[in-house]
Parts: sequence; structure tokens; C-alpha cells
Amino acid sequence: MIEIRLVSQPQALTELQGEQLVELHLDYLANQRELLKEVKPGPVIQITPQHLLENNVVAAAFDLDKIIGYVLFRNITGALSIRCIFVNPAYRQKGLMKAMLDVVHANETYHQIGVNLPPECDNVANYFEDMGYPKVRDLNCGWTCFSRVFAESSRRPTVDRPPISGVVGTCALK
Repeated sequence: MIEIRLVSQPQALTELQGEQLVELHLDYLANQRELLKEVKPGPVIQITPQHLLENNVVAAAFDLDKIIGYVLFRNITGALSIRCIFVNPAYRQKGLMKAMLDVVHANETYHQIGVNLPPECDNVANYFEDMGYPKVRDLNCGWTCFSRVFAESSRRPTVDRPPISGVVGTCALK
């Protein structure tokens, strides 16, 4: 059974889980470079769990104790911004991305949501299209932007929230 946890503080992760989150994020960045057909490597940067979770929350999917996917987001005054979505290739096409986004939707209060997707992210784009999110394609770079405004709600900014680390959802993969 896959567990999905919302994590807002790096201390909620073991050292190994923090390393796995960073490794998955580096895989995400490499995937973005490949999708965007960037031939030259980007700058070498040192990423830590502290960097990833600064003013952000992650919905992390765990298979036992291994992080296999994540949604990195920020919720400031009810404007939810999805910053990164990535699933380990071995777990794709099994409903994990949808399960992680469902946990975010079920546990966050927001009146607006936005996500910008690079080209060739059809599965993620299809999810937002199926949910009725209007899309706009940026003709300059080919990215697809989804944004939707809902009824007003209030939510403390991500930076003011207490640590979250418990299991908030489970799912069985297809």
C-alpha cells in the first residue's frame, strides 16, 4: 500500500528520505531539461530538503519508506501554486499522480489554483483538463498554464503553518 504524506518541515523526513526527495527532484530537473531539449547542462546547485521545503509543502508518496513521487506546492493566502509534480518512472501510469493531487485537494483550503506545465506533460495536462481547468498555451515557449478560481476561502500562508508529517492518504496502485 502506498502512503501519501504532507510534509512541510524537513525534520519530518529521515535523513535517507530527505536524500530520496532531493534525488527525485534532481530526476525531475533532468526530465525537464530533456523535455525542453536543453543540450547544455544547467548550473550545478546544491539542493537540500531545507531548500525544497522552504515556504513549500510536499505531498510525498512512499512505497514502504522510499519516496517514489512528489507534488511540491505553495499555498499563500489561499492561492495554491503547484510548483513540481514528478513520479518515479517505474510507478507511472498507475494513478499515483492523481492520488497525490487528490490528497493535496482534500487537505488544502484555497480559492485559486495554478500550475504551469512544460510541453510533453500530457498526463498531467489531461488531469487538469478532465477537472475542467481552463488552459492557456504560451505560444512563446509552448508551456501550458492552468488556472482556476473558486469561491473565496482563507488559509494561513504555507510559511506560518505548523509542521505536517502524518499519513494523510493511502492508495492502491493499478
